[in-house]
Amino acid sequence: MDQVSLAAHIGAVNACASGLLTTRQSPGEEEDREMATTTLEIADIGPAWNAIQKRLANAESIATKRMRLVIINGKGGVGKSSLAAAIAVTCASIGRKVALVEMDPQGNNAEDLGFLGTEFFDNGQAQVDAILNGKRLVPTGMVRDNLYVIPGGDLLEQIVEELYIQKRAYRDYEDSLSRDAWMGMYAAALEDLDEDFDLVILDVAPGYETLQLQALTAGDMVIIPAKSDPSSRKGLRTVARRMVQARVHNPAIAFLGVALFGVNSSAKKVLGNIREFFEGDLKGIAEVFSTSIRHVEAAAVACRTNGLVPQELAERSDRGVDPSVMNSVVNLAKDYRSLAIEILSTISKVNSTGGSEQ
Repeated sequence: MDQVSLAAHIGAVNACASGLLTTRQSPGEEEDREMATTTLEIADIGPAWNAIQKRLANAESIATKRMRLVIINGKGGVGKSSLAAAIAVTCASIGRKVALVEMDPQGNNAEDLGFLGTEFFDNGQAQVDAILNGKRLVPTGMVRDNLYVIPGGDLLEQIVEELYIQKRAYRDYEDSLSRDAWMGMYAAALEDLDEDFDLVILDVAPGYETLQLQALTAGDMVIIPAKSDPSSRKGLRTVARRMVQARVHNPAIAFLGVALFGVNSSAKKVLGNIREFFEGDLKGIAEVFSTSIRHVEAAAVACRTNGLVPQELAERSDRGVDPSVMNSVVNLAKDYRSLAIEILSTISKVNSTGGSEQ
């Protein structure tokens, strides 16, 4: 669809949308009286359409310098936000300039990194301004050296509502680019970050199809954190289906692998069986990272309570953490460091080959 016809279509959609929200006359009034209507304006889809076209046209170039990392699963409670925060801190600590974008109304990154209730936490307003109002996507600030945040929060529900409206408005178009143009709204917004950062991490909510499709259309690489339960494997398959859908418009996206969470590292046989299950699901398209993250509830609670990731808390003897818990924090920190090294090595590998790992 060319720009002229797209602009005409957007105008038509906005005109039709005026009938989407209606309110009936109060009881007692004539039944045949015309219903009152409220005009519903939708966000400009033009930048999203352009962003998808760019990703299609530049797929070969993107495949050699991937920098947007999507951390995602179709199930919650699998260590997604903890991994996103820990990887962000690790990369920032070695001199990479990192932007952590939380595409999740829960806003857990603010707790993990200790900026809840500070000027850095905007409850998702920066994303709302960029996606719904066309403003430049700007981090709220630097919470660690080299680490900048764009928080999630309750306000992201406004974006979710908008995305469902966009999806319905364009669903009848036969041309896939026109039908799916709404999927590129984050791809357009994230372009503002590409020149300023070495790595952009997208921490994506598990229960929102529209947000997941946005991230997979905008992202360059995908990691799926998972536990050993069947629901995690189901969540992996859900993400895989959505990757197939997004890859039509984002062919450079690479599936880096699965990161195992909440496993007993000493139970070697059980861990081996878990790996076999996931490797069977992956069918060779990606790896299960060799480093798994152990589950120690007390250590996880101590980290979030202190607003520090394990690598940071392990070096803070001044926080009054019980020695037995601190020992678990130290071991957890080793897991995250090792996994971060694996992830960075895999990123380097796929960028050097331009491969899709998929």
